[in-house]
Amino acid sequence: YGNTGTAPHYYGVGKNGGGDGAVHPNADGATDGTVNTGGGGGGSSRQGTGAVGGSGLLFLKYKHKNNDRVFRFNSSTIWKNDFGAKEIEYLVVAGGGGGSFGGGGAGGLRAASGVSVTPGGSLSITVGAGGAGTSSGGPAVGTSGGDSTIGTPISVTSAGGGGGGAAAGTLNGVAGGSGGGGGNNGTGGAGNTPSTDPAQGFAGGQGYTDGSSYGIGGGGGGSSEVGQNRQPAGAPRGGHGGNGISSTITGTAVSYAGGGGGGGHPAGSRLGGTGGSG
Repeated sequence: YGNTGTAPHYYGVGKNGGGDGAVHPNADGATDGTVNTGGGGGGSSRQGTGAVGGSGLLFLKYKHKNNDRVFRFNSSTIWKNDFGAKEIEYLVVAGGGGGSFGGGGAGGLRAASGVSVTPGGSLSITVGAGGAGTSSGGPAVGTSGGDSTIGTPISVTSAGGGGGGAAAGTLNGVAGGSGGGGGNNGTGGAGNTPSTDPAQGFAGGQGYTDGSSYGIGGGGGGSSEVGQNRQPAGAPRGGHGGNGISSTITGTAVSYAGGGGGGGHPAGSRLGGTGGSG
């Protein structure tokens, strides 16, 4: 089965954020979280490898003569305030977690406006990498994403998304900015870890197995909602990734930090979950 048209997919899938989840015969068909959105990687079937989480990004915006100036950072650097800005708005998105059997959690997302800065000063910018996917059969979970930060004096950190849980070995998803989805009967990892107010992300969904090795993974948490638990009997499939948050910091509404879809299994046509928006 291909990840095209209306053909079924048993891996986890991703949009502008979280990756979609997979299954044999497309064991390695799980899709990566979109680059520079903080999306979690899709979970794979037991025969494959989970997908890579999307790298993070960071925006700074300030007003100059009543016009907005926006700086986008896809990698780490130093921002020099040579523009006389006294106040900025920011959006900080961490790297998404890698998938295993469960989908990877989205990178933490933090935003604020009216933040004071010093004209002529500088800010250290760090953009987190996406976490690597791992073999869905275990024993290791997906790798967590990297943190994204603005240094002193603002000192804000968005935590990397948690990796997805495996089908064997370590079943539970990993805690993070948003938590990774659980593997076989594994619980989803906690989101908003470490705790921020407002929350930077949400927990991953629960995985499932019926004891005959026909498991399905939970969806990774997103920045606006929890990852979906594996879907019930009758229409079993991997959990969908939690959706991301829409931001207009660039002047156009764009969603960031969606969770990865949980992996499925070919037995009983247990499809992979869909990645969350963002």
